Amino acid sequence: MKSVLYLVVTTIIIAACESPVEKQPDPQPIRDLTAAEKQIVEAGQDFSFKLFQKVNESDPLNNVFISPLSVSMAFGMALNGANGQTYSDMRSTLGFESLDNNAINTSYQSLIDLLHSADDQVKFEIANSIWYEKTFAVEQLFLQTNQNYFDAEVAGMDFSDPVTVDVINNWISEKTNNKINKMISQLSRETVLALINAIYFKASWKYEFDPDETTDDQFTTYANEQVACKMMQLGGEFNYYRDDDVQILDLPYGNSNFSMTILQPAYGKDINQFISTLDNSRWQSYLSQMEPDSGNLQMPKFKLSYKSASEALILNSILSDLGMGIAFSPSSADFSRINPLIQIFISLVLHKTFIQVDEEGTEAAAATVILFERTTAGENTKFFMRLDRPFVFVIRETNTKAILFTGKLNEPVWQE
Repeated sequence: MKSVLYLVVTTIIIAACESPVEKQPDPQPIRDLTAAEKQIVEAGQDFSFKLFQKVNESDPLNNVFISPLSVSMAFGMALNGANGQTYSDMRSTLGFESLDNNAINTSYQSLIDLLHSADDQVKFEIANSIWYEKTFAVEQLFLQTNQNYFDAEVAGMDFSDPVTVDVINNWISEKTNNKINKMISQLSRETVLALINAIYFKASWKYEFDPDETTDDQFTTYANEQVACKMMQLGGEFNYYRDDDVQILDLPYGNSNFSMTILQPAYGKDINQFISTLDNSRWQSYLSQMEPDSGNLQMPKFKLSYKSASEALILNSILSDLGMGIAFSPSSADFSRINPLIQIFISLVLHKTFIQVDEEGTEAAAATVILFERTTAGENTKFFMRLDRPFVFVIRETNTKAILFTGKLNEPVWQE
Protein backbone atom coordinates (compact mmCIF):
# COMPACT_ATOMS: atom_id res chain seq x y z
CA MET A 1 0.00 0.00 0.00
CA LYS A 2 1.36 3.30 -1.03
CA SER A 3 2.23 5.25 2.05
CA VAL A 4 0.98 8.74 1.54
CA LEU A 5 -0.27 11.23 3.98
CA TYR A 6 -1.74 14.38 3.10
CA LEU A 7 -0.18 17.39 4.00
CA VAL A 8 -0.69 20.84 4.52
CA VAL A 9 1.02 23.75 3.19
CA THR A 10 0.84 27.40 3.56
CA THR A 11 3.54 29.75 2.90
CA ILE A 12 4.50 33.02 4.09
CA ILE A 13 6.94 35.57 3.08
CA ILE A 14 7.60 38.99 4.34
CA ALA A 15 9.77 41.65 2.87
CA ALA A 16 9.72 45.34 2.32
CA CYS A 17 6.44 46.08 0.69
CA GLU A 18 5.32 49.31 -0.90
CA SER A 19 1.72 49.07 0.23
CA PRO A 20 0.96 50.20 3.79
CA VAL A 21 1.09 47.44 6.35
CA GLU A 22 -1.62 46.76 8.88
CA LYS A 23 -0.85 46.05 12.52
CA GLN A 24 -1.94 42.61 13.63
CA PRO A 25 -4.32 42.72 16.61
CA ASP A 26 -3.77 40.62 19.68
CA PRO A 27 -6.02 37.58 20.11
CA GLN A 28 -9.19 38.26 22.04
CA PRO A 29 -8.72 36.98 25.59
CA ILE A 30 -10.64 34.02 26.95
CA ARG A 31 -10.68 32.74 30.51
CA ASP A 32 -7.48 31.45 32.09
CA LEU A 33 -6.94 27.71 31.93
CA THR A 34 -6.98 25.65 35.10
CA ALA A 35 -3.81 23.83 36.13
CA ALA A 36 -5.22 20.52 34.83
CA GLU A 37 -6.28 22.12 31.54
CA LYS A 38 -2.79 23.54 31.08
CA GLN A 39 -1.32 20.08 31.63
CA ILE A 40 -3.69 18.60 29.04
CA VAL A 41 -2.68 21.26 26.50
CA GLU A 42 1.05 20.93 27.23
CA ALA A 43 0.82 17.15 26.99
CA GLY A 44 -1.10 17.55 23.75
CA GLN A 45 1.67 19.70 22.29
CA ASP A 46 4.31 17.14 23.22
CA PHE A 47 2.21 14.29 21.81
CA SER A 48 1.57 16.33 18.63
CA PHE A 49 5.23 16.61 17.69
CA LYS A 50 6.08 13.03 18.66
CA LEU A 51 3.22 11.72 16.52
CA PHE A 52 4.09 14.07 13.64
CA GLN A 53 7.74 12.94 13.73
CA LYS A 54 6.78 9.25 13.67
CA VAL A 55 4.31 9.69 10.81
CA ASN A 56 6.84 11.70 8.82
CA GLU A 57 9.50 9.02 9.40
CA SER A 58 7.14 6.51 7.82
CA ASP A 59 6.53 8.68 4.74
CA PRO A 60 9.46 11.08 4.22
CA LEU A 61 8.92 11.79 0.52
CA ASN A 62 5.25 12.78 0.50
CA ASN A 63 2.89 15.37 1.90
CA VAL A 64 1.95 14.77 5.52
CA PHE A 65 -1.10 16.12 7.33
CA ILE A 66 -2.50 14.83 10.61
CA SER A 67 -4.67 15.99 13.49
CA PRO A 68 -2.99 15.10 16.80
CA LEU A 69 -6.01 16.55 18.61
CA SER A 70 -8.33 14.08 16.89
CA VAL A 71 -6.10 11.10 17.75
CA SER A 72 -5.63 12.29 21.32
CA MET A 73 -9.35 12.83 21.88
CA ALA A 74 -10.31 9.42 20.50
CA PHE A 75 -7.80 7.84 22.88
CA GLY A 76 -9.09 10.05 25.69
CA MET A 77 -12.37 8.17 25.31
CA ALA A 78 -10.61 4.80 25.05
CA LEU A 79 -8.72 5.58 28.25
CA ASN A 80 -12.02 5.39 30.15
CA GLY A 81 -12.22 1.71 29.26
CA ALA A 82 -8.60 0.76 29.92
CA ASN A 83 -7.30 -0.77 33.14
CA GLY A 84 -4.03 -1.79 34.77
CA GLN A 85 -0.85 -1.56 32.70
CA THR A 86 -2.86 -0.83 29.56
CA TYR A 87 -4.28 2.27 31.21
CA SER A 88 -0.87 3.34 32.52
CA ASP A 89 0.86 2.95 29.15
CA MET A 90 -1.87 4.74 27.24
CA ARG A 91 -1.96 7.58 29.76
CA SER A 92 1.83 7.88 29.62
CA THR A 93 1.90 7.92 25.80
CA LEU A 94 -0.67 10.72 25.79
CA GLY A 95 1.45 12.59 28.38
CA PHE A 96 -1.05 12.54 31.24
CA GLU A 97 1.04 10.72 33.88
CA SER A 98 0.40 13.29 36.61
CA LEU A 99 -3.38 13.46 36.10
CA ASP A 100 -6.02 11.07 37.37
CA ASN A 101 -8.88 9.83 35.19
CA ASN A 102 -11.35 12.45 36.40
CA ALA A 103 -8.95 15.34 35.80
CA ILE A 104 -8.28 14.08 32.27
CA ASN A 105 -11.99 13.83 31.49
CA THR A 106 -12.95 17.22 32.93
CA SER A 107 -10.03 18.89 31.15
CA TYR A 108 -11.03 17.41 27.79
CA GLN A 109 -14.59 18.52 28.43
CA SER A 110 -13.63 22.13 29.15
CA LEU A 111 -11.10 22.17 26.28
CA ILE A 112 -13.85 21.15 23.87
CA ASP A 113 -16.05 23.96 25.18
CA LEU A 114 -13.22 26.51 24.97
CA LEU A 115 -12.28 25.57 21.41
CA HIS A 116 -15.89 25.76 20.29
CA SER A 117 -16.22 29.30 21.63
CA ALA A 118 -12.68 30.61 21.05
CA ASP A 119 -13.46 32.64 17.93
CA ASP A 120 -16.93 33.50 16.65
CA GLN A 121 -15.46 34.11 13.19
CA VAL A 122 -14.09 30.56 12.93
CA LYS A 123 -16.17 27.43 12.44
CA PHE A 124 -14.67 24.72 14.59
CA GLU A 125 -16.61 21.57 15.44
CA ILE A 126 -15.70 18.44 17.39
CA ALA A 127 -17.88 15.32 17.41
CA ASN A 128 -17.39 12.01 19.20
CA SER A 129 -19.26 8.74 18.96
CA ILE A 130 -19.29 5.16 20.25
CA TRP A 131 -20.63 2.30 18.16
CA TYR A 132 -20.90 -1.19 19.64
CA GLU A 133 -22.06 -4.59 18.44
CA LYS A 134 -25.54 -4.91 19.93
CA THR A 135 -24.84 -8.42 21.27
CA PHE A 136 -21.71 -7.20 23.09
CA ALA A 137 -22.31 -6.01 26.64
CA VAL A 138 -20.67 -2.63 27.26
CA GLU A 139 -20.29 -1.31 30.80
CA GLN A 140 -22.78 1.53 31.26
CA LEU A 141 -20.25 3.55 33.26
CA PHE A 142 -17.92 3.57 30.24
CA LEU A 143 -20.69 4.81 27.95
CA GLN A 144 -22.02 7.34 30.44
CA THR A 145 -18.59 8.79 31.20
CA ASN A 146 -17.89 9.42 27.52
CA GLN A 147 -21.34 10.86 27.00
CA ASN A 148 -20.90 13.24 29.94
CA TYR A 149 -17.35 14.45 29.23
CA PHE A 150 -16.92 13.97 25.46
CA ASP A 151 -20.55 14.50 24.44
CA ALA A 152 -20.27 11.16 22.65
CA GLU A 153 -23.19 9.79 20.68
CA VAL A 154 -23.82 6.11 21.44
CA ALA A 155 -25.41 3.48 19.22
CA GLY A 156 -25.74 -0.30 19.34
CA MET A 157 -25.61 -1.82 15.85
CA ASP A 158 -25.53 -5.16 14.06
CA PHE A 159 -21.89 -5.28 13.01
CA SER A 160 -22.57 -8.26 10.71
CA ASP A 161 -24.89 -6.11 8.60
CA PRO A 162 -22.95 -4.30 5.81
CA VAL A 163 -25.31 -1.36 6.23
CA THR A 164 -23.63 -0.59 9.58
CA VAL A 165 -20.41 0.40 7.81
CA ASP A 166 -22.40 2.82 5.65
CA VAL A 167 -24.13 4.30 8.70
CA ILE A 168 -20.82 4.91 10.48
CA ASN A 169 -19.15 6.32 7.37
CA ASN A 170 -22.12 8.63 6.79
CA TRP A 171 -21.84 9.91 10.37
CA ILE A 172 -18.15 10.75 9.81
CA SER A 173 -18.93 12.40 6.48
CA GLU A 174 -21.68 14.51 8.02
CA LYS A 175 -19.54 15.66 10.95
CA THR A 176 -16.67 16.65 8.63
CA ASN A 177 -18.87 18.51 6.13
CA ASN A 178 -18.42 15.68 3.59
CA LYS A 179 -14.62 16.05 3.59
CA ILE A 180 -13.84 12.62 5.09
CA ASN A 181 -15.62 9.82 3.28
CA LYS A 182 -15.51 6.02 3.26
CA MET A 183 -13.37 5.89 6.38
CA ILE A 184 -14.13 2.23 7.16
CA SER A 185 -14.18 -0.42 4.44
CA GLN A 186 -15.46 -3.30 6.56
CA LEU A 187 -15.91 -4.63 10.09
CA SER A 188 -14.55 -8.07 10.91
CA ARG A 189 -16.81 -10.56 12.65
CA GLU A 190 -14.70 -10.15 15.80
CA THR A 191 -15.08 -6.34 15.90
CA VAL A 192 -17.22 -5.31 18.86
CA LEU A 193 -16.60 -1.60 19.37
CA ALA A 194 -15.66 1.57 17.46
CA LEU A 195 -14.66 4.87 19.06
CA ILE A 196 -14.65 7.83 16.66
CA ASN A 197 -13.58 11.47 16.78
CA ALA A 198 -14.31 13.91 13.97
CA ILE A 199 -13.07 17.49 13.62
CA TYR A 200 -14.09 20.20 11.16
CA PHE A 201 -12.36 23.56 10.82
CA LYS A 202 -13.16 26.42 8.46
CA ALA A 203 -11.78 29.91 8.81
CA SER A 204 -11.09 32.98 6.72
CA TRP A 205 -7.72 34.67 6.95
CA LYS A 206 -7.60 37.80 9.07
CA TYR A 207 -6.12 39.42 5.96
CA GLU A 208 -7.20 37.65 2.81
CA PHE A 209 -5.00 37.19 -0.23
CA ASP A 210 -6.08 39.05 -3.36
CA PRO A 211 -6.95 36.42 -6.03
CA ASP A 212 -5.88 38.86 -8.74
CA GLU A 213 -2.34 38.71 -7.39
CA THR A 214 -2.14 34.90 -7.49
CA THR A 215 0.29 33.89 -10.22
CA ASP A 216 1.61 30.76 -11.91
CA ASP A 217 4.88 29.75 -10.26
CA GLN A 218 7.19 26.84 -9.46
CA PHE A 219 7.65 24.80 -6.28
CA THR A 220 10.71 22.62 -5.70
CA THR A 221 9.94 19.26 -4.07
CA TYR A 222 12.05 17.27 -1.62
CA ALA A 223 13.30 15.24 -4.62
CA ASN A 224 14.52 18.52 -6.17
CA GLU A 225 11.88 18.41 -8.90
CA GLN A 226 10.08 21.57 -9.98
CA VAL A 227 6.29 21.43 -10.15
CA ALA A 228 3.79 24.09 -11.16
CA CYS A 229 1.79 25.85 -8.47
CA LYS A 230 -0.53 28.80 -7.91
CA MET A 231 1.43 31.25 -5.75
CA MET A 232 -0.56 33.68 -3.59
CA GLN A 233 0.82 37.07 -2.48
CA LEU A 234 0.24 39.06 0.72
CA GLY A 235 1.89 42.06 2.35
CA GLY A 236 1.37 43.07 5.97
CA GLU A 237 2.56 42.87 9.56
CA PHE A 238 2.78 39.44 11.17
CA ASN A 239 4.45 37.76 14.10
CA TYR A 240 7.74 36.56 12.66
CA TYR A 241 11.05 34.96 13.65
CA ARG A 242 14.18 34.03 11.73
CA ASP A 243 17.53 32.49 12.56
CA ASP A 244 20.15 30.56 10.62
CA ASP A 245 17.99 27.43 10.54
CA VAL A 246 14.42 28.54 10.00
CA GLN A 247 11.90 31.25 9.10
CA ILE A 248 8.62 31.28 11.04
CA LEU A 249 5.49 33.29 10.41
CA ASP A 250 2.10 33.34 12.12
CA LEU A 251 -0.84 33.86 9.75
CA PRO A 252 -4.01 34.64 11.75
CA TYR A 253 -7.59 33.62 11.11
CA GLY A 254 -10.77 35.42 12.17
CA ASN A 255 -10.15 37.60 15.22
CA SER A 256 -6.66 36.07 15.67
CA ASN A 257 -7.54 33.37 18.20
CA PHE A 258 -6.67 30.73 15.62
CA SER A 259 -3.67 30.90 13.34
CA MET A 260 -1.50 28.93 10.94
CA THR A 261 2.13 28.98 12.02
CA ILE A 262 4.48 28.29 9.12
CA LEU A 263 8.02 26.99 9.62
CA GLN A 264 10.37 26.86 6.64
CA PRO A 265 13.91 25.52 7.04
CA ALA A 266 16.67 27.66 5.55
CA TYR A 267 18.06 26.86 2.11
CA GLY A 268 20.17 23.75 2.24
CA LYS A 269 18.44 22.40 5.36
CA ASP A 270 16.75 19.01 5.08
CA ILE A 271 13.01 19.21 5.86
CA ASN A 272 12.90 15.69 7.35
CA GLN A 273 15.93 16.35 9.54
CA PHE A 274 14.28 19.56 10.71
CA ILE A 275 11.09 17.71 11.63
CA SER A 276 13.07 15.07 13.52
CA THR A 277 14.37 17.79 15.87
CA LEU A 278 11.12 19.75 16.17
CA ASP A 279 9.94 18.85 19.65
CA ASN A 280 7.74 20.77 22.08
CA SER A 281 10.73 22.49 23.74
CA ARG A 282 11.95 23.90 20.45
CA TRP A 283 8.39 24.83 19.47
CA GLN A 284 7.91 26.83 22.66
CA SER A 285 11.26 28.55 22.10
CA TYR A 286 10.23 29.58 18.60
CA LEU A 287 6.88 30.95 19.79
CA SER A 288 8.53 33.00 22.53
CA GLN A 289 10.90 34.68 20.05
CA MET A 290 8.32 35.71 17.46
CA GLU A 291 7.76 39.47 17.18
CA PRO A 292 5.70 41.74 14.90
CA ASP A 293 7.46 42.44 11.62
CA SER A 294 6.30 43.60 8.20
CA GLY A 295 6.95 42.16 4.81
CA ASN A 296 5.52 40.16 1.92
CA LEU A 297 4.37 36.56 1.84
CA GLN A 298 4.29 34.22 -1.14
CA MET A 299 2.45 30.99 -0.52
CA PRO A 300 1.05 28.26 -2.76
CA LYS A 301 -2.63 27.41 -2.64
CA PHE A 302 -3.43 23.72 -2.31
CA LYS A 303 -6.10 21.13 -1.74
CA LEU A 304 -5.14 17.74 -0.36
CA SER A 305 -6.82 14.61 0.86
CA TYR A 306 -5.05 11.78 2.61
CA LYS A 307 -4.43 8.85 0.33
CA SER A 308 -7.31 7.65 -1.82
CA ALA A 309 -11.00 7.68 -1.06
CA SER A 310 -10.81 4.11 0.23
CA GLU A 311 -7.62 4.38 2.30
CA ALA A 312 -6.68 5.86 5.64
CA LEU A 313 -3.49 6.09 7.65
CA ILE A 314 -3.06 3.12 9.98
CA LEU A 315 -1.50 4.26 13.26
CA ASN A 316 -1.09 0.92 15.06
CA SER A 317 2.68 0.59 14.73
CA ILE A 318 3.34 4.29 15.24
CA LEU A 319 1.35 4.40 18.48
CA SER A 320 2.98 1.17 19.61
CA ASP A 321 6.40 2.74 19.06
CA LEU A 322 5.30 5.73 21.12
CA GLY A 323 4.58 3.48 24.12
CA MET A 324 1.09 1.98 24.06
CA GLY A 325 1.87 -1.32 22.36
CA ILE A 326 0.08 -3.28 25.09
CA ALA A 327 -3.26 -1.84 23.96
CA PHE A 328 -2.83 -3.67 20.62
CA SER A 329 -1.94 -7.02 22.19
CA PRO A 330 -4.74 -9.65 22.05
CA SER A 331 -3.25 -11.44 25.05
CA SER A 332 -2.19 -8.50 27.23
CA ALA A 333 -4.58 -5.61 26.58
CA ASP A 334 -6.83 -4.82 29.53
CA PHE A 335 -10.05 -3.00 28.65
CA SER A 336 -12.03 -4.53 31.47
CA ARG A 337 -13.74 -1.22 32.18
CA ILE A 338 -15.54 -1.71 28.85
CA ASN A 339 -16.43 -5.36 29.46
CA PRO A 340 -14.98 -7.21 32.48
CA LEU A 341 -15.84 -10.68 31.15
CA ILE A 342 -14.66 -10.62 27.54
CA GLN A 343 -11.08 -9.68 26.67
CA ILE A 344 -10.83 -7.13 23.90
CA PHE A 345 -7.93 -5.23 22.31
CA ILE A 346 -7.44 -2.40 19.83
CA SER A 347 -7.24 -4.02 16.42
CA LEU A 348 -7.01 -0.94 14.21
CA VAL A 349 -6.51 2.82 14.49
CA LEU A 350 -7.45 4.71 11.33
CA HIS A 351 -6.76 8.39 10.67
CA LYS A 352 -7.83 10.48 7.71
CA THR A 353 -7.52 14.20 6.95
CA PHE A 354 -8.43 16.88 4.40
CA ILE A 355 -7.19 20.43 3.88
CA GLN A 356 -7.75 23.26 1.42
CA VAL A 357 -5.74 26.47 1.58
CA ASP A 358 -6.63 29.31 -0.78
CA GLU A 359 -6.95 33.09 -0.93
CA GLU A 360 -9.94 33.19 1.43
CA GLY A 361 -8.70 30.93 4.20
CA THR A 362 -8.45 27.30 5.27
CA GLU A 363 -10.86 24.39 5.43
CA ALA A 364 -9.66 21.26 7.19
CA ALA A 365 -11.15 18.08 8.59
CA ALA A 366 -9.97 14.96 10.35
CA ALA A 367 -11.36 11.73 11.71
CA THR A 368 -9.89 9.04 13.94
CA VAL A 369 -11.44 5.58 14.33
CA ILE A 370 -10.37 3.11 17.02
CA LEU A 371 -11.68 -0.41 16.40
CA PHE A 372 -11.77 -3.03 19.15
CA GLU A 373 -11.95 -6.77 18.62
CA ARG A 374 -12.65 -9.57 21.04
CA THR A 375 -9.60 -11.74 21.64
CA THR A 376 -9.56 -15.03 19.76
CA ALA A 377 -7.12 -17.92 20.18
CA GLY A 378 -3.75 -17.19 18.56
CA GLU A 379 -4.10 -13.41 18.34
CA ASN A 380 12.90 41.39 13.44
CA THR A 381 14.29 43.36 10.20
CA LYS A 382 12.37 43.55 7.02
CA PHE A 383 12.29 40.01 5.87
CA PHE A 384 11.44 38.01 2.82
CA MET A 385 10.00 34.54 3.01
CA ARG A 386 9.24 32.48 -0.07
CA LEU A 387 7.65 29.10 0.36
CA ASP A 388 8.90 27.48 -2.80
CA ARG A 389 10.25 24.34 -1.19
CA PRO A 390 9.06 21.92 1.52
CA PHE A 391 7.94 23.45 4.79
CA VAL A 392 6.12 22.64 8.03
CA PHE A 393 2.88 24.18 9.24
CA VAL A 394 0.90 24.06 12.48
CA ILE A 395 -2.74 25.16 12.96
CA ARG A 396 -3.37 26.11 16.56
CA GLU A 397 -5.61 28.02 18.94
CA THR A 398 -3.50 30.81 20.37
CA ASN A 399 -5.07 31.22 23.82
CA THR A 400 -5.21 27.57 24.89
CA LYS A 401 -2.15 26.79 22.73
CA ALA A 402 -3.95 23.64 21.57
CA ILE A 403 -2.47 22.24 18.36
CA LEU A 404 -5.23 21.22 15.96
CA PHE A 405 -3.24 20.11 12.92
CA THR A 406 0.39 19.67 11.90
CA GLY A 407 1.73 19.15 8.42
CA LYS A 408 4.61 19.09 5.98
CA LEU A 409 4.11 20.35 2.45
CA ASN A 410 6.39 18.60 0.02
CA GLU A 411 4.35 19.20 -3.12
CA PRO A 412 1.45 21.66 -3.45
CA VAL A 413 -1.52 20.05 -5.19
CA TRP A 414 -4.46 22.09 -6.39
CA GLN A 415 -7.58 21.06 -8.28
CA GLU A 416 -10.42 23.35 -9.23
